[in-house]
Amino acid sequence: MSETAFDDLIGLLRSALKRVIYNSRSKQPIFVELVVAIGLRWLADGSYQEIEDVFGVSTTEAYRSRNKFIDALLNCDQLQIRLPTTVTEWEELRKLFESKNSEGVINDAKKERLRQQSNGLLLRTLRALWRELSRDM
Repeated sequence: MSETAFDDLIGLLRSALKRVIYNSRSKQPIFVELVVAIGLRWLADGSYQEIEDVFGVSTTEAYRSRNKFIDALLNCDQLQIRLPTTVTEWEELRKLFESKNSEGVINDAKKERLRQQSNGLLLRTLRALWRELSRDM
C-alpha cells in the first residue's frame, strides 16, 4: 500500500478510531495510524506475535486495535462495504472470485470451503482465501 493510500484510509477512518491517545498501561501512544497499521497487518495474515513484536503492543491491544479497525472499515459510509446477507449473494461473490481464477489457483476443495463459509464474515473469508492463494503462488 502506498503512503498516499494509507493516509487516505486514515483520513476516512480517523473519526471512528479516535480515542484516548495514551493507553493506561503503555508508555507509547496509541494513535489512529497505529490502529490502522495493526489492522492492515492482520488482514495481510500477520500473526498476533508478529504484530506485538513489530508494533510494540500487548496481545490485548493487538486484538482491540484489530477489532476497532474492522468495525471502522465496515461502518465507513465512504467505503460502501456491504457484507452479503443471503446465500444467493454469497454465491455471486463466490462466482466473482472464481472468475478471477484464470490460472486455476482455486481448486474444487477450496471452492467448497468458500461455499461452506458462506455464513461467516466476508473479511474472514477473504483473509483465508488470501492465505491459500499466497501459498499456491
